[in-house]
Amino acid sequence: FLKIEHYKKNIREKEIIIDNYNDKILNLSNIVNQLSLKKELLLKDEKYNLSEDKVNLELVNIKEEILKETKNKDILSKEIELAKEEELTKEKDLNTLYEKSENLENKISSITKEINEILRSIDYSNSRLNYLENFIDNKNSYNKALSSILNNPRLNGIDKTIEEVISCDEKYEIIKEISIGPIRNNLIVKDEYSAKQAVEYLKNNKIGRLTFYPLTSIKKREIYDINHLKSNSSFLGVLSDILEYDLKYSNIISSLFGTTLVAKTIDDAFLISNAVNKKYKVIALDGSVVNPYGSLTGGFSKISDNLLSSKREILELKEKIKIDSKLKEELELDNQKNINERDLISKEIFDLSSKLNFLKQNIANKEELKAEKIKLIENLEFNTKVIDKFENNKVLDEISNNYYEKEKEKNLLSLEKEKEVKEIKKLREDLEVLESTKRSIELEVNKVNLYIKNLELSINTKNIKIDNNLKILGEDYSITYENARNKYILEIEESLAEEKILNIKEEIKSLGFVNLLAIEEYKKVNERYTFLESQETELLNAKDTLNQMINEIDNYVETEFKKTFYEVNTHFKEIFKKFFRGGEAELILTDPDNLLETGIEINATPPGKKLSSISLLSGGEKTLTAISLIFAILEIKDTPFCIFDEVEAALDEENVLKFGEYIKEYSDKTDFLIVTHKKETMEYAKSLYGITMEEEGISKVVSIKLVKGE
Repeated sequence: FLKIEHYKKNIREKEIIIDNYNDKILNLSNIVNQLSLKKELLLKDEKYNLSEDKVNLELVNIKEEILKETKNKDILSKEIELAKEEELTKEKDLNTLYEKSENLENKISSITKEINEILRSIDYSNSRLNYLENFIDNKNSYNKALSSILNNPRLNGIDKTIEEVISCDEKYEIIKEISIGPIRNNLIVKDEYSAKQAVEYLKNNKIGRLTFYPLTSIKKREIYDINHLKSNSSFLGVLSDILEYDLKYSNIISSLFGTTLVAKTIDDAFLISNAVNKKYKVIALDGSVVNPYGSLTGGFSKISDNLLSSKREILELKEKIKIDSKLKEELELDNQKNINERDLISKEIFDLSSKLNFLKQNIANKEELKAEKIKLIENLEFNTKVIDKFENNKVLDEISNNYYEKEKEKNLLSLEKEKEVKEIKKLREDLEVLESTKRSIELEVNKVNLYIKNLELSINTKNIKIDNNLKILGEDYSITYENARNKYILEIEESLAEEKILNIKEEIKSLGFVNLLAIEEYKKVNERYTFLESQETELLNAKDTLNQMINEIDNYVETEFKKTFYEVNTHFKEIFKKFFRGGEAELILTDPDNLLETGIEINATPPGKKLSSISLLSGGEKTLTAISLIFAILEIKDTPFCIFDEVEAALDEENVLKFGEYIKEYSDKTDFLIVTHKKETMEYAKSLYGITMEEEGISKVVSIKLVKGE
């Protein structure tokens, strides 16, 4: 800014110099014109003789003026040359700034596009992330009991679900999902009291059932006889060692997965299962499971795969959003720097352009001044030649006298002109004051006229109102104003009387019109009310009757259910012991006090095992338990026929034979339709139906009747 002020100061000084030069040039031009005029007069009249000394003196002065103006012209030429060099430099600087500004604009545009692309990517990732999280939440929302426990702030000691505390390497994801499948929503709690409190809450509110793992009471389960497997490359380890979790959950994780072994393939799983005498569960990387005692579980689970891929994608999306957000912040910071630099360059361009324009104008002015000086010098040189021809001093005296007289006349005229200008200015000021006064008076007159007009309008309105009141007084009360005033002497003020009249009119108006049909309408409404009241009484009586019937039915259902339940439970215990050659089994009511809404749980303890829920039994044990329950029901009530679809698929040969014996025993009362691949089951059938496909797309039924002895 100091540089700019200094530059402006130089410009002002040069402008003053130029103005002085212009004044001098004008004066000299006047002198030249006067001399030229006198020269012509001298040529016509030779009686005047010039004074040689004065002419020579004037000639010397003119020559000095020529030298001075020539010197000034040279200085001006040099200044013009320097200004042009400065102009060229500033134009180069300006072009450089324009180029730099354009590059920054391109860079800003490119970075802005990149930021917009990143924003679109972040928006898409967030949308996808929300969708996947909602997808997983919806998959887990079916468990009403879990949701109720987690959302109850009064329950203390609630930790996390099994699924939430476990993580693992990506290659073990399938194993993890398969293993925690049925227990993923089971809850870890602080201690036994917290578990009891949660169970009591579920029971009292009849919400459902849930399994809890108290941190203080769950013990580890470990395998000590697998050292011989560690040298086997197909053996990957124990599942509890492969999973990742906080050490405070180690007892729970060990109790759940400490006896599950992990193998590479299903073939490896069979080999390892045989190596440990089929005592432990072995799971392969593809999710196939070799259960204790040799049964195999496997196949494809779309839901599990979807959950796996969704969780992996959620982690990837969160990482991508984090990276994109950081990149966006860096780009925005870089872009802001470029914008600041661009704005600074734009300001420099504006300042430099202003300087350049002023410089060009200054050069043009100096060029014009230089041309005028050259012309002045030429005129002065011409005048020196003319003056050399004159030697008569009288002419010069006369010229000088005439010049001074003309100057004097000019000054007098200027004074007169200035005086007249001042008088005109004063007259104009007086005229403006008069016009302003006139406008003020006109405005006041308009206000008075408007006030008079409003008063006249108000008087007319009041007169009309008085006439109307007098008319009403005569028509409604047959009395004139004078008679009324003489007859009724008011002891209250007129304003209070008017207010009282208005109040009475409002009360009359609020009464409305008299409805002559109101009595008839009342009778109809009353009849309708009486009818509806009788209907309500009938409905209430019917409701009481229905409630009584429902209570009787509920009592009957409870009695029959209780009787049937205990009979089925008795037969179930007996049949279970026959199938398992011992053990204990029992049906338990989840809510004995509410038989209409209670659930039923099965507790089964095969020989040699601890009492546990049926969900912890092996596949074969679950099958035998379910078959025991079906036959227990058949003991209570016969059914015409019963359909079994490969129910004995998970049973070994011995248990299949037991199943066949029961089929045979009950076949006198019930017809059994069994879908099976077990030849032991087929031996107990009276008829076999086989489905074959001899031709592509055409199924054929082959039936065989089995006769005793065949």
